[in-house]
This record gives sequence, C-alpha cells and structure tokens, in this order.
Amino acid sequence: MEIKTLKCQNCGAPLKVSESEERIICPYCGVVNVVIGDVPAAETPDIIRAQKSRSVAIFVVVGVTLLIAIMVFVFIIMGLAH
Repeated sequence: MEIKTLKCQNCGAPLKVSESEERIICPYCGVVNVVIGDVPAAETPDIIRAQKSRSVAIFVVVGVTLLIAIMVFVFIIMGLAH
C-alpha cells in the first residue's frame, strides 16, 4: 500500500494518505479533506454546517417528543389520582 503526502486544502499542512482512504482529517486545522484521486478537496463549511444542523434538528424532535410523552403520562396519572 502506497502512502502519499498531500496538502490540506484549508491550511496547507502535509497529510499522509494511503490509497484506500477517501477522507482524512487534518491534524492541524481539523478540516475533513475528501481525497479525489491524488488531490484532497476540502469539504465546504456549508456541508459540515448542514450535517450539524440535521443532527441538532433530530435531537430537538426527539426531545420534544419525549417531553410531550412525559406530559401526557403525568396528566393521565393525575387524572387517575383524583
């Protein structure tokens, strides 16, 4: 397996990449570089931001659903107690 040294598209730091790697995180700036052939193409901040936004949206939906379920449960219990 051949190891190549490429440059990070964000900060220019050297990245050691094997032939089988499709992505490598720069140890200096933390940007995910997608390797296309012999060239790393840095993922745009928009893609990373979209992935984070999706994760936050899922977390919020699950949290609200659990809150509603707990409220319904409490109302049922309170109704049975009276």
